[in-house]
Amino acid sequence: MNYTRPIFILFALPIVVLVNFILPARFRKYWIALLSIGGLFLTQPYYLIFYSLLVGINYGFAFLNSIATRKELKVNWPLILIVVIDIGLLVFFKWTQSFSFPLQNFFSVRFPTTHEHPLEWIFPLGLSYTIFQLLSYQMDLSSEIIEVEKDPIRFVSYSLFYPKMYSGPIQRYDTFKPGLDNSAVNIENINRGLRRFILGLAKKVLIADVLVRYIDPVFAMKNIAIPTLHAWFILILLAIQIYYDFSGMIDMALGLAQILGFTLSENFDYPYISKSVTEFWRRWHITLGAWFRDYVFIPLQFRVRKIKGFPIQSITVLIFLLTGLWHGFDNHFIAWGLMLGMVIAIENTKVGKKISQAWKPLQHIWTLGIISFSWLVFRAPGLGFVYRYLRNLLGLQGEIPVHPFSETKPYPIFENSVFIAALVGILFAMPVYPWLKEKIKGFVQEHQKWYWVALIADSLLLLLLLILCVGMIVYNAPLPGVYDKF
Repeated sequence: MNYTRPIFILFALPIVVLVNFILPARFRKYWIALLSIGGLFLTQPYYLIFYSLLVGINYGFAFLNSIATRKELKVNWPLILIVVIDIGLLVFFKWTQSFSFPLQNFFSVRFPTTHEHPLEWIFPLGLSYTIFQLLSYQMDLSSEIIEVEKDPIRFVSYSLFYPKMYSGPIQRYDTFKPGLDNSAVNIENINRGLRRFILGLAKKVLIADVLVRYIDPVFAMKNIAIPTLHAWFILILLAIQIYYDFSGMIDMALGLAQILGFTLSENFDYPYISKSVTEFWRRWHITLGAWFRDYVFIPLQFRVRKIKGFPIQSITVLIFLLTGLWHGFDNHFIAWGLMLGMVIAIENTKVGKKISQAWKPLQHIWTLGIISFSWLVFRAPGLGFVYRYLRNLLGLQGEIPVHPFSETKPYPIFENSVFIAALVGILFAMPVYPWLKEKIKGFVQEHQKWYWVALIADSLLLLLLLILCVGMIVYNAPLPGVYDKF
């Protein structure tokens, strides 16, 4: 069940908050597992058996992996086998999604779908995140960072924790375990969790979903030809939309987890204030970057350092190629990953050092220019579209045809809501919110008589945001997140 559906916000969420608060601690692990399985059932009931097998196989192999580690076997075959199984499943589903393999015919089963992509509906919810979590669990076991989890209920709660299945973050077991051992369910965490959920919902619904309605018609054009000014404006809107869509979903996930007594890893740190593409990727999708760094980059770097003359930066390119493949096997994802990998590799050479010594505004322009273009490649239906869109950016699009409004609605008529959402998005992409919080907190501490006024005003603002979000969702229908399909 999507977090942005009215039935979840107005019905399911209050019940979850109430039951979770009054439930005795000894029953909480069963409650968390039930919520996770129930959420998956309501979203993709036909994948319950698949996820049961996936989690069950990893649960069993974890014991074999642990035994092999303790015996210090020369080759940890259980680890190798489970890594091959997990990655093989991920590759299979990514391949079917990207190349339209007739999976429903393969299984002689037909399910109804309303999606434009014939197989978009069949990709298991959050499979990329789940597989990477299970892989981190197995590899941390073999490195003796963690001990094997013997309780199957706790293992299910970790593997299928529903708040993070939609869009992450990718959570390691050692950082998730404290919530299983002693979940901090109290009024303060419920209050903070609800606040973060509402703010994330506002980012998704009031900014990202407003902008995407103008972006989607443009990216759906087969032979795109739009005014150059519009092409640049849509590119800016795309950069804002992707950030607020993804970070909004993450905020909702972190808020729901906090309500349930868990602290998940942060996934964003104001990436658009970065002065280099390298810095941007330390601030964007932090848990995915950390996964590749710890489980791929560092082990490879350790090995290739022994090879004289081996170009270390080629590992960076490889990591970003794998990052592109993690998103999908389509050519534009591969190109997106390779492009970013090569840019970051260049930034870590002598040429990159000169860029880092340039005037700071130029560093920001360099970073935002590369990242904005990368989002074009990321979002495009293919590399041919990227080429045609570039011609529009350069004013080489030729004659601009008049498309039927039924195809382009609401583009090309930009309403005031678009400009407001874009301006608010640009403003709060910088650390304005924490700065405002600190200023208000300092003022209230100095003037205690304003405490209740500030508290009431803050609560009313959150309530207003919630009402606006629900109204927008009911009026326009909820939209899927950018990272839902991964």
